[in-house]
Amino acid sequence: MPPVPAQAASAAALAETPAWEAAPPRQPIPSPDPDPAPDRDPIPDPDPAPPAPPDEAASASDDWTDAVPDDLTEPFDAAATLDDLGMDPGVPGAIAGLSAEPPASRPETPDPGGITPQDWPAVAAGLPVGGAARALALNSEWLSGDDRQIRLRVAIHTYADGGGHDRLRTVLSEYFGRVLRLEVEYGATGDDTAHAVDQAERARRQQAAEQAVERDALVRALAQRFSARVVPGSVRPPGGAPSAHR
Repeated sequence: MPPVPAQAASAAALAETPAWEAAPPRQPIPSPDPDPAPDRDPIPDPDPAPPAPPDEAASASDDWTDAVPDDLTEPFDAAATLDDLGMDPGVPGAIAGLSAEPPASRPETPDPGGITPQDWPAVAAGLPVGGAARALALNSEWLSGDDRQIRLRVAIHTYADGGGHDRLRTVLSEYFGRVLRLEVEYGATGDDTAHAVDQAERARRQQAAEQAVERDALVRALAQRFSARVVPGSVRPPGGAPSAHR
């Protein structure tokens, strides 16, 4: 039996329509634009170009010496300038404005061979010693001296006993700037010891003071009016120096 037209049309439609159709591809969703970066200060150029010169500088001559006054175009004379400043160009240090001074001269080392018996009392009194060494120095006479040894003479043996001899030898070596031996002889001494010179000076000053008192007009008037006299030994010289014999 032939199909009815409606069924034939449905069958034809089913025959023409596929069982399934592929879905169309999905379009990608565009990502949103990122936020623009916040405004920041631009990084400075580490080596910026120098600014353009002004118009008048650009039009100036390349030879800068054109602007130098005529009185400064002569060669620089250092000697003349130092002379104008009152400094001697020939003295070292004048350019730096410093006055050159000669180095401090060191005192000459005394020579034992040049010491005389008359020089020894002053030398002995000025030596930095004390005790037995000082007693030996002040009570000794100078006999001789050279580059190797010094010879002294004392009247009393005890002056050279103990450590006074070795200590005085050390101080004399330092004073004369060389290693010296010290020989001490025993015998009578005269007026060329430091102690004898000191006693003679004290006696001279004492005598001068007593004579000054005797000549004083006031003292003489009092002595005549009251039958007075100056007590012996009561007069002392003014500003008397202490004895060198200690």
